[in-house]
Amino acid sequence: MNNKLIGLITSLAAVFCTPALAGAACSAEQLAINNSNYIILTKMPPMMPDEGSLTMQFSGRGKLYYYESSGSMSLSRCGRLENRSETEERDIGDNKTMRTIIHITRDKRQGWLMEITTDGSYKNRTGVDTRHYSTDKKGRITHAKGQYRVGEEQREPTAWQYLYDDQNRVIREVMKHADFPADIIIEYYYDINGHLAHITEGARTRLLRWDEQGRWLSSMLQGNAASNTMRFEDKCARWDVVGNCTVINMWEADANRAGTEREMQVNYQIHYQPNNLE
Repeated sequence: MNNKLIGLITSLAAVFCTPALAGAACSAEQLAINNSNYIILTKMPPMMPDEGSLTMQFSGRGKLYYYESSGSMSLSRCGRLENRSETEERDIGDNKTMRTIIHITRDKRQGWLMEITTDGSYKNRTGVDTRHYSTDKKGRITHAKGQYRVGEEQREPTAWQYLYDDQNRVIREVMKHADFPADIIIEYYYDINGHLAHITEGARTRLLRWDEQGRWLSSMLQGNAASNTMRFEDKCARWDVVGNCTVINMWEADANRAGTEREMQVNYQIHYQPNNLE
């Protein structure tokens, strides 16, 4: 299994709130559904596109550490994800680098398709993780099926199930795989303002902070067991007038190993336009 499959919440720094500038054309139900789907698919903060749409380009670099990332994304009205592409390359130690390419596209029939390609985790072999996310009549992602392949070796399939509260907010994610002794359960909790407050997955918890305007400030992921000592922090350094974060500073380290600190920064260019995707 690659880190993208197992580390389901490692890169998540998500807000679940109704976009502050959302117009009357976007119902609260539709916004909640689109935000839930966005969280599930990208593990990133939902964007705030108003009733129009947006496109985004982004790039990242490491500070005194080899890390490069780049990609693009488009959302249609009310925050519905249309597509997202990302390429990431980083130092993984022992003079090795790992390259990960992610493509997410909306299936015009139902749901979304995702492909994650990884080079560097296995000697002279490429890992390919393909997933299909299916939706219910409301458009909420309710389940997904995934197949992982390393070179020519096909692994056992993986299945996901997603549960929601009466406000259409995702509250539980269950992952089933033959290689795991038990299901992996991820739970999402919200504060009194509707913001995502923390996420739990076994011995790991991610805590999120917001300002009074409802903008995401930061998140911190830390293991709660001696065998899980990695710590990750993401902080927003700049926002645009809509309230979307345009600069994220990231930090990660192993609490039990000195000299493992890594710093990265990702910059986002966001373009808003009237909706033209149906």
